[in-house]
Amino acid sequence: MMKSIFKNQLWATLLAVTTLTACNNGDPADTPDANKVLDHLIIEEVCYSGSWHETWNSVYKEDRYIKITNPTDKVIYLDGMALAQSGLSPRKIVNLRAGTDYRNSHFGASMLIRFPGNANGQEYPINAGQSVYIAKVAYNHTIPTEEGLWCKNSYDLSKVNFEWATVTQINNDEDYPENPDVPNMLTVYPIDEGDTGLPLQIIPEYGVLALVKIPADVTNDMLLKNDTYKWSTIWSSEDKIDGGGVVDDGGGHSHDNEFDPVVFLKLPNEWIVDAVQICPQLEFQWSVVSDKIDKGCSSVYTSSSDKNRNPKEFAGKTLKRKHDGKKFVDTDNSSIDFEIATASLSKQ
Repeated sequence: MMKSIFKNQLWATLLAVTTLTACNNGDPADTPDANKVLDHLIIEEVCYSGSWHETWNSVYKEDRYIKITNPTDKVIYLDGMALAQSGLSPRKIVNLRAGTDYRNSHFGASMLIRFPGNANGQEYPINAGQSVYIAKVAYNHTIPTEEGLWCKNSYDLSKVNFEWATVTQINNDEDYPENPDVPNMLTVYPIDEGDTGLPLQIIPEYGVLALVKIPADVTNDMLLKNDTYKWSTIWSSEDKIDGGGVVDDGGGHSHDNEFDPVVFLKLPNEWIVDAVQICPQLEFQWSVVSDKIDKGCSSVYTSSSDKNRNPKEFAGKTLKRKHDGKKFVDTDNSSIDFEIATASLSKQ
């Protein structure tokens, strides 16, 4: 009996080590290459942990933002590019129905929000070495509003470069005023929650945030209506169903039978400029993207229980891309490329 218990404990330990190894890839080939030249925009910072609200005695999460940097020696334009969130979650493995696992060739997006301008346009440049900030709402969250949604420990986001909420979404939300000095992005998908709904949270706590370069000849209408860009698979509350499929808590909607599939945007991996897979290290189960996009994961939190047990400890923290003293680290492995830091826009 004792031998059986010992074997079970040994297997549990090995499984835990395997899971952590998958997230924190230690392959020497992933060691930053000092000679590697970055030729594309990078996601430098992802701030999603919120700020500690002393009056509420809880976390204020209206102040999420993203920082995108141009590490090259040339001007790169954001016109028509997009931010996408994965529909699958790295927190729980999904046994995708046969013939619907496209990860090696495509990114499955449950959300897609485009920057203003036309693809290949030159209205929104990022100069060499410069950065831009994108927030849900371009507002100074450290000062009171009539609705009372503010936090003195938060950030001044009134001067960011873009807000991912549309004018209609901000007006529907009514928690903050529309900032006419900051360009709004366009919610492309999901269309039924787009311009008429409330602002989406494009930053996942369990998923992949990607910067996407959509070809000029691919319109929003094509993305939504062309079967080429449709990833349909099963989403079930059962442990297993015929043909595959298990419960998952990704960015999609919950469906409870095999006749009601979930549909993501099916974006070719070649369109992905940069990405970060976000998941608490102890909860990482599988990669929801190709290794060419990301071989690991990173998170402000070690586990959800840590976040829930002591949220004040994590408030004001951010995922920040490492810099080796000469250049930004970019190994396509988020467990190597990112570290936990204090938010760059923090007053502290």
